[in-house]
Amino acid sequence: MRGSVFINIKKAGTQYFTSCDECSKDCCSAPKVIFAPLILEDFEHVYENFLIQFAYIGEELRILMVINDGSSSCVYYVNNRCQIYEQRPPACRMFPISPYFDQFFINMDCEALNTKKQGELICKEDMFNEKFFHPRVDNFIEKLDKTKNFLNTIENSLVPSIVIAGLQLYNYNGDLENTHINMHKKSLKHIKTFSF
Repeated sequence: MRGSVFINIKKAGTQYFTSCDECSKDCCSAPKVIFAPLILEDFEHVYENFLIQFAYIGEELRILMVINDGSSSCVYYVNNRCQIYEQRPPACRMFPISPYFDQFFINMDCEALNTKKQGELICKEDMFNEKFFHPRVDNFIEKLDKTKNFLNTIENSLVPSIVIAGLQLYNYNGDLENTHINMHKKSLKHIKTFSF
């Protein structure tokens, strides 16, 4: 099962999680994960530290947190340590579980996962341990619908921003003033963080 990296949690079987402390994998240093999907609720947890952008994933407009430039590690991962550990975003807090819009995946490449009942139960069949939850997953479908409605409202006011890993990202450039738009605009200071 290892090697497929992210698989739907419903197909992961029973998995236990030990700890990242003794792991040699150094997952945060890998440029594999460039973006993390966001819902509106996430803005307040990420805008001070990360760039919030809009992008089309397939045909659907989505909100993304930019983690790196596609060729390096997370911008806050320095000397094998997270520089914002206490303020890390929901995607990092839930690792190795990765919510991807309306589905949940588990990173099977994580060396702390095992089926030998070592550590804490992380998932069994299609459920997973609430300890690995972030409050963002409560009423998630409702939150996702609210996010989609927001995106429908702003879609016609998006302008091209930057391209990372071949994905065109967009900024909001309209007249709407609300908390989420303001956080998006404040997050734009992080564009200079990336080396293009």
